[in-house]
Amino acid sequence: MSVEENKNKVNSFRTVRIAAIMDDFTWNSYSPEADMYQLKPDNVISQLEENVPELLFVESAWHGADGLWYRKISNCSAELMQAVKWCKSRNIPTVFWNKEDPVHFSTFRETALNFDYIFTYDFNCVEKYKSLTGKHNAFYLPMGVQPKLFNPIEKYQRLDKFCFAGSYYVRYRERTEDLDDYIKYLPDYKDIDIYDRQFGKNDPNYMFPENYQKYIRGCLSYTEVDKAYKGYNYSINLNSIKQAQSCARRVFELFACNTFIVSNYCIGVKTLFGDLMLVSDSGKDIVRRLRNLDRDPLTTDRLRLLGLRKVFTESTYEDRLAYILHKTGIIKEHYAWQPEVTVWSRVRDRKEYSDILKMFRNQSYGRKRLVILSDSADVTASSTGDGDTVFVKTADELPNQSESGFFACFSAKNFYDRNYLLDLMLATRYDDTGNYVKSSVFENRNQKIERTAVSDRPYTYTDSVIPDEAVLNRRSFLNHLAEIASDSHKAVSEKGLRTDSFNYCRNLRADDITSELRNVFSDNEETTDCGYSVTELQQIAEKQPIKKQKSDENMKKLSAAFIYEEIEKSLAAKKRTSLFDRFASLLGKKKQPERNIVLRNEKDGLALDYELPATEHDYLLLKKKFEVSELTDSGELRLYLRNRGTRVGLAYYLYENGKKISSKLCQPNTNVTADLPDNVTHVRLGLRIAEKGNSVVENIYLEECRDLFTLPGKIFNKHKTVIVVHHYPSYKDIYRYGFVHSRVRGYIRKGEKPLVFVLVQNSAELIFSEYEGVDVITGNNEALDKILNDGVDTVLTHFMTPAIWESLGKLPENIKIFVWCHGADVLLFDRRSYNYVTEDEIRKEHITSDGIRDFWTPIFKNLPANLHFVFVSEFLAEVVMQDLGIRLPEGRYSIIHNPIDTSIFKYHEKKPEDRYRILSIRPFATRMYANDQTMNAINLLAKRPDFSRFEILLVGDGKLFDETVAILNDYPNVKIRRCFLNHYEIAELHTQYGVFLCPSRYDTQGVSRDEARASGLVPVTTSIAAIPEFVNSETAMLAEPENPTSLAKAIGTLADNPDMFVKMSRKTSEEAVKRLSMDGIIEQELSLFRK
Repeated sequence: MSVEENKNKVNSFRTVRIAAIMDDFTWNSYSPEADMYQLKPDNVISQLEENVPELLFVESAWHGADGLWYRKISNCSAELMQAVKWCKSRNIPTVFWNKEDPVHFSTFRETALNFDYIFTYDFNCVEKYKSLTGKHNAFYLPMGVQPKLFNPIEKYQRLDKFCFAGSYYVRYRERTEDLDDYIKYLPDYKDIDIYDRQFGKNDPNYMFPENYQKYIRGCLSYTEVDKAYKGYNYSINLNSIKQAQSCARRVFELFACNTFIVSNYCIGVKTLFGDLMLVSDSGKDIVRRLRNLDRDPLTTDRLRLLGLRKVFTESTYEDRLAYILHKTGIIKEHYAWQPEVTVWSRVRDRKEYSDILKMFRNQSYGRKRLVILSDSADVTASSTGDGDTVFVKTADELPNQSESGFFACFSAKNFYDRNYLLDLMLATRYDDTGNYVKSSVFENRNQKIERTAVSDRPYTYTDSVIPDEAVLNRRSFLNHLAEIASDSHKAVSEKGLRTDSFNYCRNLRADDITSELRNVFSDNEETTDCGYSVTELQQIAEKQPIKKQKSDENMKKLSAAFIYEEIEKSLAAKKRTSLFDRFASLLGKKKQPERNIVLRNEKDGLALDYELPATEHDYLLLKKKFEVSELTDSGELRLYLRNRGTRVGLAYYLYENGKKISSKLCQPNTNVTADLPDNVTHVRLGLRIAEKGNSVVENIYLEECRDLFTLPGKIFNKHKTVIVVHHYPSYKDIYRYGFVHSRVRGYIRKGEKPLVFVLVQNSAELIFSEYEGVDVITGNNEALDKILNDGVDTVLTHFMTPAIWESLGKLPENIKIFVWCHGADVLLFDRRSYNYVTEDEIRKEHITSDGIRDFWTPIFKNLPANLHFVFVSEFLAEVVMQDLGIRLPEGRYSIIHNPIDTSIFKYHEKKPEDRYRILSIRPFATRMYANDQTMNAINLLAKRPDFSRFEILLVGDGKLFDETVAILNDYPNVKIRRCFLNHYEIAELHTQYGVFLCPSRYDTQGVSRDEARASGLVPVTTSIAAIPEFVNSETAMLAEPENPTSLAKAIGTLADNPDMFVKMSRKTSEEAVKRLSMDGIIEQELSLFRK
């Protein structure tokens, strides 16, 4: 039986006749899998009558065959409706696949509703279609690969570069920003080649900027795309719609071509492929993670294999068509592509039989049989009798015991891991050779696993195969049966395809296997997030309930059409014409920069396309000034701007009889409530746009819109542990809650990868993102509740608030809750009074303090059984329990310090002259950080005769920055940098300085101080609050509170005693690492919540 015959035996639907309306690429993908023909709009009924189909399959085509369906699909043309009606009248199933969801959901919505079955490229659109039809007739159908076009078989000598084959879309601001960042940083790692799909067209909407030109290599035709996919080691994928549960076809194709992928963020990509590719909006972070992978090149090979396997296991267009045919009832049984393979083995005794049987049963591949060749009665007597093993005494009996199209030889001398057969058999999906062999292999040499050096590359052809490291087709196996039976490790002359090298080890018997040895040649599938399987996603989608659509019909609102008309009036009134420029030129004034703003009143909202100069913004104001009574009858203004696409702000302006008295800018998709002062007579509204983007404004609602925010039916989360916080670092705000991110990095290194949920209480947005490899979801309590009650077993939270407790406080007792207390979240006013100066500040803070007491007291009194507290210092724990007047029971709280990531903050030996190099990296957000004392101390230090020897750098930012640095006199050896730094940048500065200046007015630990200590810097700090719990006179210079003179004196003491400085540098680093190293602290935390 040939390979093709064996495939046909498995695939019973190749003869199904399908009438199709498809664009070229979809046609080329699906047409090899069935008896398909393209319908044309002329005489459509005649075509159907001449070739009566079993299925009508229409996609969201823009052009169709020969471009004849241009605009006819989205507009529900008469020809299309004739075809649908004709098929329905004959009970021929009709299928519509919208591969343009979610962007063009509204474009094809009316078309889709005319079909019996709707398939969508976007998971979240399934429930939308079900709601529209009121039926369970909508299904999830992602992109896939056509193996004839995309496969791992090598054609070129791959270049060790990045390749990007695509276009530059000016209108997709986030996408272009991400690509810009990639271009900025990726060349530091590998060079980049760009193939521009719009090359030579000179359309400004698609033109790469000037700084890209040196990377552009022209354009590739459709038939040449494999040069980009197979000609490079790395490929760049860019997603335009990041929050969609969909995945670009390029990703499937690149995995199929065995090319390593780096991509900007998209939740659909993460859902389907997990960690199989590097996903980040930051080019800098991509480079960092690639360099980490370089430490073990096998990791990259494993990821490529897992991606290749995932695509060819479940995502060929054969799989996609099989799902369609199954759901439409054309094929009754669920389709499985697997051809049968017979595993045979010559065994000498019962032990070898037991080992072979165990490895056979452990194989993940489903359709398999086992034939044992042995003349030992002891072997046959040991049969388990469960029917999965056939025994023969001679090789001649083998052909009569199996009709399989493929044979694999197992030797008891070797180890065959669980995916050995699967990876070899997957090659039958993209290659017709029929013989598939491992490429370079792993071999056990004296209990040390080494990879054999093979000059030939994987996924290239060979003229000989080793039977016990291969799968052979029936013809090849029978041709060499005698040779194989004699020595299965001797190569036979047959053409074969080399595949991967994992899941197999030569000369490693089952008795000798250890987890350490297995980890060398394993594919690490069990410890790698490979995403959800397509089958799993399809099953979840099928179970999505039919939801009744929420209507805003009776809600008070300003419609998109009204907003459009009002803004147009306002723009006309401003006379944005060339008159200004002509007048300005007469006066010799510089023309205003070009501001391109296009408004369109479309059926699904007000479409905005705009491009302003970089860093600039503008306001599109409604002309009308509303009387207060037109917007509210309660004196309370309620607003909600419903916006899709690039974020557009909502501004409101308050007037008293024509005079503007105040204004405020608000976020979109968020309920806004404002008490209107009595003197306000009118309100004006407007939209804020910035830089460039495209957006759709649906309505401005004049009442709370919580009921309109509909969560998707499923929020995908594989993490069992969730960390709930109000803030988390992002690539645009790297400083916030960095201490939590340090912990998360530590958890990940120990094999525990949590989800971070950022709670924004009144938000109506659900936003998916990542930061340095950490999955982050931002949403409201409804979204949090949905996630926590869907398979999560542990919840951690830092700086807990009533909003967080609203969700955590109602969790069942089987979900463990761990609450970290850091200071500001639990300390009452008397502990933080230093931070408030004016009477108004003090009054407000007393109110805040009362709220803190009222929040924590009932929790401490009525401690839930599943709740455990973690304090970052003994000092903090004692202060909190003392202030609340409630002592927590022993065993219900722990003291675990904030950790220091010593893989980043490494000790660098300090030289005596480093005592003159002083560094301060501090926020300027509150007076707690005592930056004013730093400035005064430097002014005092300047009186020393050796002050010119000092090199001082002050880094930070915050609302107190300007007034604080103003205290400092002007010194040539003192530099100030107003910015925030990430951990890696901070660690780099640590290598250049010797003293860390960090006074404080109150600290429950002091993480930045301890990071500096780990790097070998000697801290000059204040002896106050918890600080003496972490440092003493041998590991730091401790100054008196509120005493800049004491700080200056401490610095002077170090300068005057170089030997003491060097000794203290080494000592403070050793102590910091010993007590606070990430590994140690993370082990404490993991042992706590893993119990």
